[in-house]
This record gives sequence, structure tokens and C-alpha cells, in this order.
Amino acid sequence: MTLSVYCLAKQRRIRHSSIDAFMSQAVTPKEYCELWVPKFHDISPDERGYRQFCIKELARITGYSKGSIQNWGVNFEKAPDAVSRMCAMASILNRTSTDWSDFIDEQ
Repeated sequence: MTLSVYCLAKQRRIRHSSIDAFMSQAVTPKEYCELWVPKFHDISPDERGYRQFCIKELARITGYSKGSIQNWGVNFEKAPDAVSRMCAMASILNRTSTDWSDFIDEQ
């Protein structure tokens, strides 16, 4: 086994164990929004319109209607329990899709 193949295999094992650890933790809708809304929509939590982007993003990843999400409370604390798991899974997918640079060999 070459060194590069070994390193890639080790990186994949580390990545899988970190995914398992991450999935064992719930990500609240508020935490999800704080992490991803600024990256996807270029808006910070203290800016006007931030909550609407959170609602739009949560609707995209959960399939719930924007109207339902608006009823989850100011910080989305009344969201159904399953939403935290959906936020965790979406966060993993977001990290994976925004982190392809790890797999690209620079020449």
C-alpha cells in the first residue's frame, strides 16, 4: 500500500468516525441556522431578514411549510424532535459538499 493510499484510507476512517459522533448529537434548528444561513445567504444573525432566511432554509431541508416553521417559536424551540436529526443530517451533507477541497490533489 502506498503512502498516499494509506493516508486516504486513514482520512476516510477519521471522517466516518466523526460523522458517527456528529450524528449522535442533535443539531437544533437555531444551531443549524447559525452555522449555515450566513454561509448560504450572506446574512448575519443580527441583520434584518435573517429569521426569514432561517425559515426558508429549514423549509428546504425538512419539507415543512414556512407557515409551520413560523409557529416553532422565536428560536425554533417548539420544533418537532425529528427536526434536530434532520438538521444534523443536513449539516453533514452541507459540510461534505462544501469541503471537496480535501479530495482534490493540487498539482
